[in-house]
Amino acid sequence: TVTGTLMVVPFDQEARKVTGEPTAVVEGLGATLRSVDLAVSATGTLVYSTGLGAEREPVWVTRDGNAQPVDSAFQGIFAHPSISPDGKQLAIAMTNSEGTNIWVKQLDRGPSVKLTFDGTFNGYPAWTPDGRSVTYSSNASGPRDLWSKRADGSAQAVLQLHQTRNVTESLWSHDGKWLIFATSPGTPG
Repeated sequence: TVTGTLMVVPFDQEARKVTGEPTAVVEGLGATLRSVDLAVSATGTLVYSTGLGAEREPVWVTRDGNAQPVDSAFQGIFAHPSISPDGKQLAIAMTNSEGTNIWVKQLDRGPSVKLTFDGTFNGYPAWTPDGRSVTYSSNASGPRDLWSKRADGSAQAVLQLHQTRNVTESLWSHDGKWLIFATSPGTPG
């Protein structure tokens, strides 16, 4: 997700051509590679959102519906949470102006570590069965491939799987013999 500027330009619909200069209307419009956070009604009313979206915080929810923050200081625009096999760490994707990256958070209100630095999208973290590494989807080398990296960030990422299509949403079998993943149809990007 990125922010951009909403521009308007005079347009002759009959001639199908631009008839003037563009003008900025809104700064900081929320956008992704495939969509923009705006809509125009049939009457011409424009609705839009600015920025990257509201900050959130991960919460624990008990089976009876009681919610409690993981760590009230750990906030951001989060997606794809994954709890380590021992239940002591959280791998989660966080989006900011630099793109989407994987963070590993100690669940005892301890520190968080930024795990990924390459590419503009690093998401869908999945813990290896031993809890030492996180496998994730990344566009660091072009299409979204699967990479694995030590959860403490102490080693370089290792390419786990490359396909011609984007690869996302991986999950390891409990014995570590199988890696299940999803691919997206169409062209990588």
